[in-house]
Amino acid sequence: MPDPRRPLVLLGAGASQEAGVPTTFEMTEKLVARVRDSTPPGGAAASALHFVCASLMAHDAATMGDSPFSGLDVERVFSAVELLAERNELEVTPFVASWHPAVNAWDTQSKSAAAFFDRNLQKAILESPSFGGAGKLITKLIDARTGSAADGTTYRRLAEEMLLQLRELVATTPKAVDYLAPLAQAAHQGSLSIATLNYDLSIEQAAQAAGVPCATGVETWLRTGRWDWPRDGIRLLKLHGSIDWIWAEIQEGVGHLPHRAIFMEHELENGHRQRPALVFGQRGKLRAEGPFLSLLGELETLMSGADHLIVIGYSFRDDHVNQIIQRWTAEDISRTITVVDPGWPEGFYGDARREFRAMMHRHLIPPEHGEEFPSRLDIIRDECSAALPALF
Repeated sequence: MPDPRRPLVLLGAGASQEAGVPTTFEMTEKLVARVRDSTPPGGAAASALHFVCASLMAHDAATMGDSPFSGLDVERVFSAVELLAERNELEVTPFVASWHPAVNAWDTQSKSAAAFFDRNLQKAILESPSFGGAGKLITKLIDARTGSAADGTTYRRLAEEMLLQLRELVATTPKAVDYLAPLAQAAHQGSLSIATLNYDLSIEQAAQAAGVPCATGVETWLRTGRWDWPRDGIRLLKLHGSIDWIWAEIQEGVGHLPHRAIFMEHELENGHRQRPALVFGQRGKLRAEGPFLSLLGELETLMSGADHLIVIGYSFRDDHVNQIIQRWTAEDISRTITVVDPGWPEGFYGDARREFRAMMHRHLIPPEHGEEFPSRLDIIRDECSAALPALF
């Protein structure tokens, strides 16, 4: 029977797989193919991405005993690319004797390095022979050709291209999200708060098909800095951004600092080739720029008014979200969680302090022998489409 309480729903990647959105492991393979096809043959970006994936797979096989064919989480790959782009500024850099030779090799295959060399070679030769300005310029020229001046340009361009290709990979159609109808229809009477870690438009499409208002609140936040919600319909918190949110550079003139702002895709011309406003990758999910920190604060606010959390397709691998769930459970012992996950393990044998699912399993479900208490965690090992009719 449907729970009579008004829950808050938290969606992860598993909630969108039935709409055709690839898993995080499938997405790596598809992104590699798309980056290869969208960049010049033999280009540095595609080669750098192949290098990153191969290195991570080799590391896993050597250190963890995993099969090199078991797949790579796309967010882990993206995090590696971002780290390589920023490697010269990382706090740990002074303690790194040398990077893998290929790291710099792919990062110096850009036209900018070659152009710098060609443009300044004659100037360096004609400069004073004393080791002054000419000597410094010659040093820069050598760096440009040997790779020691690699500044992360290739990896930054690669990260940009991966984000652009991601938009196409997570695109959904109204017909493909039919299975989400029970979730949308649950908002027909009153309101329903949904927080999603996904970037796709599946909830918006399901709400439109059901004739239910759906607000992300971001347009109001952009104008006022507050989250104002309509009385009825779906309150949709897109915690990591959306493929129809676009970054745009703002130049407001004298007396104002330049900055980036978020616009809706329909507000900009040619928005389909502009960078989507997403928090993608394992790093940087607590980004101060844009609405992302404020979204997490609003999630806590909305959760405070719910006594039941329904989690669908979330793997509990985002620490910042897990911390909010942990505080929410601690504040009121009557609060309960339902998890929809066909892959939830039958038992956990690892360290409950390091695996959040194991911690929940250990502390929220009564043990077979020991102190009894009402279970606060219910596990439904079904696909999203099978579980939703029973939940709503």
